[in-house]
Amino acid sequence: MDTTGALLGPLAAFALLWATADAYDAVFVVSFCFGLLGMLMLVAFVPGPQEQATPKPPDRPAAPRAKALDLLRVPAFRRVLYAASLLGAATIGDAFLYLLLQRRLDFAIAWFPLLPLGAAAVYLLLAVPAGRLADRVGRRVPFLAGHLALLGGYVLLLAPTDGRRCSSASCSCSASSTPPPTAS
Repeated sequence: MDTTGALLGPLAAFALLWATADAYDAVFVVSFCFGLLGMLMLVAFVPGPQEQATPKPPDRPAAPRAKALDLLRVPAFRRVLYAASLLGAATIGDAFLYLLLQRRLDFAIAWFPLLPLGAAAVYLLLAVPAGRLADRVGRRVPFLAGHLALLGGYVLLLAPTDGRRCSSASCSCSASSTPPPTAS
């Protein structure tokens, strides 16, 4: 649902800008109204927390910092922490990839806002097949495949070419950089 909103929101903004002859304030007002509508729906239709009997406090609560440091003693947690740190350090934000694409392909800046839209469309199209693949073979394979595709996009964008041969592959790779959630 989030990806659908990421796809439909910019399309609605472009349509509104086209219909109002570039009245950007209209986009902000309409966005504010939709946000306000969403908040009103949350308040009106989402029930609050149920009151429960007060639980007995523990005899000696551990400090939150001590609990966090205790996690570092667990080998499985350390492996995940190292892998997440390595992948996070090697991942470039999508906005930087879009800037590099715009510079390499030299397209009009007016088309620049459509790049995140294209990434959302590719992500939306790949989410269900990648999720089904993850259900069949486990989460590791699509996760690593997504990061290998992202690495391939980086290599294509940073290769010393004119960039025209790698534009669609780079957009696809940047959109698949985050594996979709799986039903586990």
